[in-house]
Amino acid sequence: MTMPIPIHRYPELKPEQAEYIRAVDLPLGQRIALVTMRRGELAEKILDACKQMQAPSPHYGEFHKLVEQGYATRNGHYHRLTHKGVVAADDIAQALAKQLGIHHFIPGGSRFYHTLRCTCGWSTTHSRNEGHWPSAMMRMQSRHIASVDAMEGLRTALAPIAPAVKELAQPAEGVTSP
Repeated sequence: MTMPIPIHRYPELKPEQAEYIRAVDLPLGQRIALVTMRRGELAEKILDACKQMQAPSPHYGEFHKLVEQGYATRNGHYHRLTHKGVVAADDIAQALAKQLGIHHFIPGGSRFYHTLRCTCGWSTTHSRNEGHWPSAMMRMQSRHIASVDAMEGLRTALAPIAPAVKELAQPAEGVTSP
């Protein structure tokens, strides 16, 4: 049995070379069903945001379609993700978190360094050879959250004058720039 090729991770491949549809191209109900089955802290944040936006919950038919496509298997009265489903659910969770503006930190790294990634795209790396790396990673995480909060505050403060600034930035009629 061959493993499917995840074309969302290899954009140079043609869709005909893959054995399944890209997970981000699935209908919204199936994407939410995958995130629901994946569980975890990030999945909970995404599902809470979806409930606040009054997005419909996935129904049984969407779970059944995921089984047909190989993203999940049926175990009695519930469904379990396959490896393909876990990879797809993680990718979908990352994409949805970025769209919804959810900041969730994912640790990683190797023998030589630690990495901390946020779902918004921010990341930091710290060498394991340097002392006190856990506190350094926590400090970087708190700085990122503080900068995100500061930017949100700035956007909120500038929102009333944004139309006037855009109007000033547009060139006047009949005037050409050199």
